[in-house]
Amino acid sequence: MPGTVHRPTRRLDLGGSCAAPRCRRYDASMDFDVTREQWIERFSIRLALDIDGMTPEATLKIAEEAWEAKGHLPPEDVADAVAGEQRLRPPPAT
Repeated sequence: MPGTVHRPTRRLDLGGSCAAPRCRRYDASMDFDVTREQWIERFSIRLALDIDGMTPEATLKIAEEAWEAKGHLPPEDVADAVAGEQRLRPPPAT
């Protein structure tokens, strides 16, 4: 059907029955399948856009740490959360 979004359904092993897709909450975090490198790249690009003046080395370090803890989530969402945390931190004392 034109204009509709196909959302994959997961078959449940409940004696041959399948839960109706409209009865389950849609989980967007399961819609992507990326490698570690792709996740880190997407995270780094988003974080660099969110935070001015961040060096590529710092961005990659944060991305690698974030991958370990939150690699199951969309990288753009995690980068936005990290950027928000960075904005709340006080600047380092000089």
